[in-house]
Amino acid sequence: MASLIIHVLSVDEKPKEPAVTVFPPFSKDGTIMLVCLAEKYFPDVIKLEWKKNSQTVPEAMVQDEKVKATIMLKVNASTSFDPDHYSCHVTHESLKDVKKYSIPRKTAQLGPVTAPTCPPYTDDKKKETSSLPAFNVGTLAYTLLILKSVTYCGIISILTSKTKSTQVLGIKKRVP
Repeated sequence: MASLIIHVLSVDEKPKEPAVTVFPPFSKDGTIMLVCLAEKYFPDVIKLEWKKNSQTVPEAMVQDEKVKATIMLKVNASTSFDPDHYSCHVTHESLKDVKKYSIPRKTAQLGPVTAPTCPPYTDDKKKETSSLPAFNVGTLAYTLLILKSVTYCGIISILTSKTKSTQVLGIKKRVP
């Protein structure tokens, strides 16, 4: 008689609701920036979106990492901007429904406002500040392309030299 063994993977940690911060809008280079940050959530699958009058704004830029997710939206300063029309919507396993976060009322001001500065990321367990090395994806892509080109050049050089050497040998064999 055949038997079937099933291994079940269980995770002891229960879903943890994200801590969401909606920063006050700030203006930079003729645009108004809206920033919504979610952090300290489990599991690491989360969906953030900006909505204007309950309609999703597709131009928002999302940066998703395992420990936090950020969604930023640039609004043209020449258009009439009303913070009451915008909200950050968060979908996560720990939430029963999509949760809506509004732009802070008392600080929703425009004008020569400087960009908010975020405190350095600290790990709750280590209680020390960690700094991530400056890394540019463009630099990595450029480096990989150069390595690829050098590799192809080397392969073509080897094949060309082998082809020339066999042609030279073939010519020598034909001469009486």
